[in-house]
Amino acid sequence: MTLSIDYRRPKIRFISQLIPLQSSTRTRVFKIIEHLKRANEIADFFNYGESLDEPQFNILVVQKIADEQIIKLVERLKRLGIIIVYDIVDVDKANEHNIRKIIELADGVIVDCIFIEKYCRNLLLEKQLNLKIIPDSIDLDEPIPLEKNKITKTNDLNIVFFANPSNLDCIEVCKEALLKLSKEKSFTLAYIAGQEKPEYFTDLNAKFIKWNPNTFNETLREFDLAIIPQKYEKGNTKLVQSIINNLPAVSTNIESYREIAEQTNTSGFLCKTSDDWYNALLKMFNPEERYKFLKKTTEWVWSRYNIDELISDYREFFTKLLIEKRGGSYDYDFVKVKIRLAELKDVDEIIKLAEEWHPVHNDTERGIRRATLMETLGKEGHEVFIAEGAGKIIGWFDVRTYKDWFMLRYSIHVEHIFVTATYRNRKVGSMILQKIIEYYEKLGEQSNMNLVFFYSEGIVDAFFEKNGFYVSSQHFYIRKKRLGDKEPLGVD
Repeated sequence: MTLSIDYRRPKIRFISQLIPLQSSTRTRVFKIIEHLKRANEIADFFNYGESLDEPQFNILVVQKIADEQIIKLVERLKRLGIIIVYDIVDVDKANEHNIRKIIELADGVIVDCIFIEKYCRNLLLEKQLNLKIIPDSIDLDEPIPLEKNKITKTNDLNIVFFANPSNLDCIEVCKEALLKLSKEKSFTLAYIAGQEKPEYFTDLNAKFIKWNPNTFNETLREFDLAIIPQKYEKGNTKLVQSIINNLPAVSTNIESYREIAEQTNTSGFLCKTSDDWYNALLKMFNPEERYKFLKKTTEWVWSRYNIDELISDYREFFTKLLIEKRGGSYDYDFVKVKIRLAELKDVDEIIKLAEEWHPVHNDTERGIRRATLMETLGKEGHEVFIAEGAGKIIGWFDVRTYKDWFMLRYSIHVEHIFVTATYRNRKVGSMILQKIIEYYEKLGEQSNMNLVFFYSEGIVDAFFEKNGFYVSSQHFYIRKKRLGDKEPLGVD
């Protein structure tokens, strides 16, 4: 039996092991639900007790679990027309039969790295998988300032290795290099894990630190250097975790770590042999090298793995599945929209785009428009934003902001919104508006002020009504009143 499921807007339920202490469950389920809700999406945990006669969701995400009970539930929901997404981050040879079955049933598969992508595709060579790589998000709320004057040690480094108890044997990968280094340099070694296993650290005199999820990040920041040896391909969570805690790292040369190293020019700290490990570790005793490593990596890692970036990836993938379920076609380029403040280098593109809507009749008019735009770019309280997609500018908008300290509010006036002709009627306009909301909501949270948006375009009116904000003929207030779950109106 297939019910009449509404596929116009993502309504998502997650099934996981519900163990928030596990890193992947915390960053790929709990945190994702929280931020999807902040972005006005409908997302929550699946409730085994809720009625399936009229499901209140259209997408089920199964995170990691693959057992007979889950397979039966997935089969039932699929028959009802629910879209099934499987989120897999580990290889489990003992349970491969069930994993294969769920992947076979799934409409879409999310993985955390290229290695797991290849694993899934090899499991089902006969099926063209609808697959998306979405790495774990950063497990901190904001960057930690990098202070060069705190990176001064040339000896007596505190080195840390952290892993699940089942992976502590990975220390064997770099043990020979550590023993050799101990004859030349003074350092202490500690390992963080959920269980003590001294048998892996013979001759290394390593200190055991019990893993505590509540203080893990703070504990990492007490060290000078991390070592991340691996015996097989994995995701890049450990390397990201080290970098965001301002902890330089020497790692095994695996595919997921190479992405970071190649983007940040730090490949010299990826190791294949014992000699590689020894040379890289020795180099890290130079404080200048440790500082340079962090200077190169932290900004890029934060820009690539922050929660806002990854939430866009989730929303994009869910939208793709819904569109395909409705029988439509989909192009990622039309959905992945980023915004940034316009710069002088963007002037020509903005002028060109503006002329699609309001052509000028001669070079004099064009010159006046250019001069006005360049003046606006440097004006406080009048911000021009660029919307980018498919590697190019596909839209722009300008906003005037006023701070009303007496009423404790920001007034944000949406002046214009332009989308290039090629990208109209593809929801780009509404996504640009969503980005406006997200951008200024952060501004309001930082200053503890209410936000009031003013607008004049009918498209804006329809968009904000759709997204659940109280709308009057002149303005709307964020967080004052919610309209509840209203369906998209197809505003653009």
